Order: sequence, then structure tokens, then C-alpha cells
Amino acid sequence: MRPLRERDFALLWTGMTVSLLGDGVFVVATAWQVYDLDNDPVALSAVGTAWALGMVAFLLTGGVVTDRVDRRRVMIAADLVRTVAVAAIGVLSVTGAIAIWHLVALSLLMGAAEAFFGPAFGAIVPDVVAREHLVQANALDQLVSQAATRLAGPALGGIVVAAVGPGAAFLGDAGTFAVSAACVAAMGLRMVPVETARSARRELVEGLRYVRGEPWLWATLISASLSLLFFVGPIEVLLPYVVRNGLHAGAGGYGAVLARPASAPWRSRCCSARRACRGATSRSCTSRGASPPCRSSSMPSARPCGSSPPSRCSRARAWRPAASCGAR
Repeated sequence: MRPLRERDFALLWTGMTVSLLGDGVFVVATAWQVYDLDNDPVALSAVGTAWALGMVAFLLTGGVVTDRVDRRRVMIAADLVRTVAVAAIGVLSVTGAIAIWHLVALSLLMGAAEAFFGPAFGAIVPDVVAREHLVQANALDQLVSQAATRLAGPALGGIVVAAVGPGAAFLGDAGTFAVSAACVAAMGLRMVPVETARSARRELVEGLRYVRGEPWLWATLISASLSLLFFVGPIEVLLPYVVRNGLHAGAGGYGAVLARPASAPWRSRCCSARRACRGATSRSCTSRGASPPCRSSSMPSARPCGSSPPSRCSRARAWRPAASCGAR
């Protein structure tokens, strides 16, 4: 936690955490809003495709701008653009004037803003953290990314959408981007733009040439793109459709379904502790006619060594990862 002792990184990390929570809420609210308007997976895929196209189209440009302009200003501008875009979606939803094309157009704008924010965020972290704390800072980044976008954010989004509707959820998400912009603006770091004689177009061409000349890089990009196209994309589009129309569950159920797989590593850790406890030697479990309880920091309660695991482990749902509950 040492990087959090540095004021600029603490501000950056706080803004990112709040914003990522909003991203999790946005996923649930968008799916529910789209299916409220048009109960067709094609509509949701159009919205997601628009966001992806906006990001891909401006990603290289965002990297070039990040190298030439104060990264704080790039991040603040990107956050403000996303604030306005999501707030517009929220207002349109609350007033009942929203249509699918609104979501497509504003998602395209949000994707373009993300194309500028991402490179700027990645480049600014080494400038606000001491070199010896950089690994810890990256670890904190990964921790909050997983916890906020895959666990807490969707769970919160399900609760909010179920309670007050997607429109209010969008407005709340817009507020998270505003908080992120305020945190970045409060940072004391000031950067002098790097002057270069090369044109931005030439830098873009050099970037494409570099990617093409590194087989491991373009192979990774192609494999990741195929994974998103044939696996992640269909799941993000069809999962809320199945939850809504097949399971007849609400937004809260959808948020819970999204958050449940993210908690698998924690369940797996608990079950690993149970298995280790059952195989413990006499140094940890003494025989006094009955097996003593096994204690683990991952388990608030105690259970006799050698006893069978809880029945809920054997009743794991089909969609639960195999690693959870010590599946054999």
C-alpha cells in the first residue's frame, strides 16, 4: 500500500476506483435500457459495437496526443466528455425520450474518449510513483480493476437499476466520471509537453509499422480480437437476454450473475484452505479422540478436520467456474 502514501497516486487511484465502479453500473444499466427499448440482442450488439469502433478508431491518435500534450489535461478532457455523454443518456432515459440510436451515437463518443484516457493513464502512472513502488502501483491498479468492474460494480448496478431504473443509474455513472476528473485536476503534477519535429501522421505510421514488425504483438492482438468477437461479445449480448427472457429475472439478478464468477477466486481460496486442513499433520491437528477444528484466516468459522465439505460445494451451478468449491 506504499504507493497510496504518495498524494498524486492516491488521487489518481481514487478517481479510477470510483470511475470503474461506475463502469460496472453502466454495463447493467445499458443492457437493461436497450432491452427495455428493443428486446433483440442485435440492438445491444449495435451499442457495444459502436463503443468498440470509437475506441479502435482513435486509439493510436490518443497515444500520439498523450506524448505531445499534458497527460492530466488529456485525462480530464476524456472524463468530461464521458460525463456529458452518460449524463445525456441518463436525461434521455429519465424523460422517456431515449432511442437506440441515441445509445449508439453516445456510446461511439464514449469509446473515442476512452481511446484518449487509456494511453494517458498508462503513461502518467510512472510519473506519479517512485520507481521502486511501480510494481505495487500496478498491482493496486489490477486489484481495483477486477474488484470494481467485475464484482462490486455489476452488483451495485443491479441493485440501483432494480431500485430506481436505468436512467438514474446512468446519471450516477456520469457523476463517477466527474469525480475522476476532479481527482485528476487536484493532482500536483504538471508536465511540459514534449516538442518533436516529427508530424503526428508520421508517428502513427511508425506505430503501425512497429506492430506489423513484431509477430508476437500482432499475433496477440489478433487472438484477443477473435476472443472478443466469438466469446466475450456474444456473452455480453446474450447473457442479459437469457437472464431477462429465459430466467425472468430482474436487473438485480443480472448484476448478481455478473458478479458471481468474479468471486470464484475467493471461494477457491476458502476451499483450498479446507482441503489443506483435512490433510494437516499432527503438528496442526492433535488427536484427542476427536478431530480439532481447522482454523483459517479465510474462514470465519471452524470445522472438524476430515469432515466432508459443505453441501453447497457439491451443488455448484453449471456456470460456476470449475475452480470454485474445490471441484473434482
